[in-house]
Amino acid sequence: MKRLAILAALASAACGPTVKRISMEPAQVQISTKGASVQVHATARDEKDQAIPDVQITWASSDPAVAAVDATGKVTAAKSGSATVSATAGEIKGSATVKVSIPSSLAIMPPEVTLMGIGQASRLQSAVKDDAGNAVVGQPVMYTSSDPNVAAVDNGGNVRSIGPGTATITARTGALTATSKVTVNMPEFDKVAVTPKGQVKVKMGKAEHLTAAVTNKGAPVMGVTAKWSVDNAQVATVSPNGDVMGVKKGKAKVTATAGAKTDSVVIIVQ
Repeated sequence: MKRLAILAALASAACGPTVKRISMEPAQVQISTKGASVQVHATARDEKDQAIPDVQITWASSDPAVAAVDATGKVTAAKSGSATVSATAGEIKGSATVKVSIPSSLAIMPPEVTLMGIGQASRLQSAVKDDAGNAVVGQPVMYTSSDPNVAAVDNGGNVRSIGPGTATITARTGALTATSKVTVNMPEFDKVAVTPKGQVKVKMGKAEHLTAAVTNKGAPVMGVTAKWSVDNAQVATVSPNGDVMGVKKGKAKVTATAGAKTDSVVIIVQ
């Protein structure tokens, strides 16, 4: 009897620990490029949830046309869709879900934008779809302008008019591109008026602020920005915002220009 008990114990020990479950890492896989691969690791575990080494694992995919898996657990994307990758040891199975979303089309809305005046804004929206026709959420899209002097754009699709003319905004994600045409027109106006009127006295090293009002038939016109200039920078300087700085004693003329319209004021530096 002793001999039989010893033999039974040795046989039990020889069998080794029993696989109770198979853990998968990662348990969820997302792939966005055709032919791209992700390695999935399967670990056999015993009743104490300890890893069991050297366990033979068999791999399989529920839909190889979407995501195939090889004998090492490497998952490769084929087309958009969902699949379950399983790792089996005897009767014990572990699984990982695979989501494949391969961008195949990019659209930008609206395809044409017209902005009236400088400093006006509009936002473009992009839509990315995969090869199954489903929306791809979270796909980064980059935007560029063919002429930033006409229309500038940021990576949120926010377009801002800079100057009159036309520009093409291009949205890009991977190899996919889409475009929108932006036209910047100038509104009608008939007058530019600088204030304060008459002569403006400025002390050396001090500044005075000038404003330029753009109007059409007496009504203010938005979207037209006057450009400032000075005929004698040794006496006074002027910033793009109309701030005049006295440099040395003397006279200078500061002019505001919008299109073909101008207005000027004499600066006396004391």
